[in-house]
This record gives sequence, structure tokens and C-alpha cells, in this order.
Amino acid sequence: MFPPGSNWGYCHTNYAPVLHVFDSERRSALAVKPGVPFYEESTFWNPSWTTIEGAVKITDITDLSISIEAAATGKLLSRSSSRAQIAPNLVGFSHPIHGCSVCRPQTAAFSYGLGAFLLGPWISQSLGFAGASGVTAYLPSQKLTISIEVTNGPDAYNDKGDAKYGLPAGNALKDLADALAPHTFPMDL
Repeated sequence: MFPPGSNWGYCHTNYAPVLHVFDSERRSALAVKPGVPFYEESTFWNPSWTTIEGAVKITDITDLSISIEAAATGKLLSRSSSRAQIAPNLVGFSHPIHGCSVCRPQTAAFSYGLGAFLLGPWISQSLGFAGASGVTAYLPSQKLTISIEVTNGPDAYNDKGDAKYGLPAGNALKDLADALAPHTFPMDL
């Protein structure tokens, strides 16, 4: 589009090495019958269609860790904005609604700040798209950061192409948190 360094244009492609991901979520859209194996590479799908323009960012695992630490320790915002971002203000709010898979009670074990999930004392953020799942979390009391990216295997999907286990990176986070900081990660998520 232009010589390097002469202009700027948003792009989240051509980063290497890249984690190759695979997915079955287009099974229904492509009318693949139940029982017929369907698992396709989704590494280079453009996630921009899933959200507003410019909201998709590219990073590596190191920068992901640095970012959650900065957000959790208040290095990025004013003191009041940082508190608003990571304070459990929604605890006691919200309830499940039939047909809404993301409607759930906000509790001390799980609540949402402003752009951050609060998992007990852990401050985190996660993603899941096209067969990949990731999570980054920071435990302020121990200055401990865990960041994980995984890809789903073919058995992670049901006959409709839906992920059977949610975001597997979250399960890995729970296991690592239990090993590195016992009794800090909420057990009732």
C-alpha cells in the first residue's frame, strides 16, 4: 500500500511466527451434516467483522502480559479511572436470562469491571475467536502474571460446530493459578 515508515494503516496480518488455529463454527452455515468430520484452518480469518472497526488489536504473549500488569496496577490511567476499571462495582448485579449465555450474576468470584474480568483477586481479560482462545491475568498481591494462548482440537466441537468446552485457555489459567498461587483462584466460576 505504501513504503514502510511513510504512512500508517491498520493491519493485523503478516505477523510470524503465527499460532495456527482451527475451527468448526461454520459447520451450520455450510450445512455440514452431523457425523461428517468438519474442521478447517481459521488462522487467517479476519476478526474485524466481529466488532467495531479498529477494535481488533495484535500483540504477542509478552506484550499481553505487560498490558494486563499496566491495567491492573494503574499505570495506564488516572487513579480514579483505574479504580473504576478494576473495582468490583457490579457484584450483586445481573442475573441469568433464558437465551442469554452471557447473562450471569456478578459475584465476588466473577464480576466485570470496565474492560476487565475480576476473578476473585485476579484481574484478567480473555478472548475467543475462530478456534483460538486466550487469557491474561494478574494477581496484584503476588505480582504474578499468567498469559496463555491455545487452539482447539477437532474434538472440541459438537455436531453443530459449537465449542463444547467454552474457552479452553480459561481452564488452563485456573490450573496454572492453582499451581502457582494456591487458593487464590475462585473455585465456583
